[in-house]
Amino acid sequence: LALSMWITLPIRRLSQAAKEIGAGDYKKRIVIRGSDEITDLAREFNRMSERLEVSVTELKDAAQRQEAFVGSFAHEMKTPLTSIIGYSDMLRSKQMTEEERMIYGDYIYQKGRRLENLSHKMLELIVLKKTDFQMRKMSLKKLFVTITEELAPVLEERAIRVRMSVENIQLVAEPDLIKTVFLNFMDNSIKAIRSGGEIRIRAKRTEKGVLVTVADNGKGIPRKDLDRATESFYMVDRSRKHENGSVGLGLSICKQILELHGACMRIKSEEGKGTKIEIVFRRSV
Repeated sequence: LALSMWITLPIRRLSQAAKEIGAGDYKKRIVIRGSDEITDLAREFNRMSERLEVSVTELKDAAQRQEAFVGSFAHEMKTPLTSIIGYSDMLRSKQMTEEERMIYGDYIYQKGRRLENLSHKMLELIVLKKTDFQMRKMSLKKLFVTITEELAPVLEERAIRVRMSVENIQLVAEPDLIKTVFLNFMDNSIKAIRSGGEIRIRAKRTEKGVLVTVADNGKGIPRKDLDRATESFYMVDRSRKHENGSVGLGLSICKQILELHGACMRIKSEEGKGTKIEIVFRRSV
């Protein structure tokens, strides 16, 4: 009996390891001793376990990237759709000149095209991990004017003022992605203010580069949540998840896009007084 137990011990170890891997412990390995056929089998078993662990890790990573893409794109769709709905409502409910109809119709067309372009770029950024986007020169002042015009219906509805002090600065950036960043900041400010209040946008050159700030006098972010505000799927105000379907990806994606542009972001906030986001761009012309 003792001899039988000793002979079958390596096989029983293999069997136990197979059960543990089947239960999800992909790090399980067998200690190799000796140089017989069972040892060769154990060595191959360990190699199989390593390949299986790598495959499972890659699958989990791919699934997480796809989940982030779906959540991020759903998040980024909200602002263009809000503009499309707002301008469409104006077209169908207000008396206006033919010129005004053409202007509002053009807004709707441009927002639709932006959604199309954004979907491709978000897919490349999040799922395919692309980093070599084509950068080009763009005017910061023109960017913020365009964003403010896009958000005009919701700003007007909530009686929110936008004060702008932007120097004549040209950034080197990917236009659709960098626009997504500032639309996110503005959208967060609008949600924080809810009704009335003010959003302040400033941009100037400094010794470190181009400093851009977006500040509001909304409800602010609690100190305990400030350090985690840019984490994926982390929500400062969890009640908003049920209000607007948000999944907490906005600032996380913003951080990723800014890093792609060699820029850094800092958030300052005081609960009950408002939030200020500072971004420093090192690439400008």
